[in-house]
Amino acid sequence: MDKNTSRILQELANAADEAKSAVHSAAAAMGEKYDSVKAGLEMNRLEIRQEAVFSDIGRVLFLIHTGKIKDTMETDEGPRSPQQVIDELLIGAEQIQQEIDAAQARMQENRPGRYCTKCGREVGEDDVYCAACGAKLAEK
Repeated sequence: MDKNTSRILQELANAADEAKSAVHSAAAAMGEKYDSVKAGLEMNRLEIRQEAVFSDIGRVLFLIHTGKIKDTMETDEGPRSPQQVIDELLIGAEQIQQEIDAAQARMQENRPGRYCTKCGREVGEDDVYCAACGAKLAEK
């Protein structure tokens, strides 16, 4: 093999190694983005579930206030007092909040920096409010 052919083959091998490295880096970056999007979707799903529970609590309180519920309410588990229904809904909301807190902790474990605890967006070190959702940020 002549020198030119050998040099060309070596350059091709080097280019292939660089391309392989770039593909691995891109795959790692895509994996991180995928994990971030997946965590964001999970947070959104949990927040929607929690808002539905809050809505149910408000509905029960309104029905009590208007006198449409007095003694018992029919639920999937059978008749319950309005207070029992509200207590069960509050317990459900707290369980969902614990899931939200755990999901936020998982999100932040994999990302250095400071993030909004409400929406998960990255915020500046000196920010007091999240620019994305307006939530007051936890103190440093």
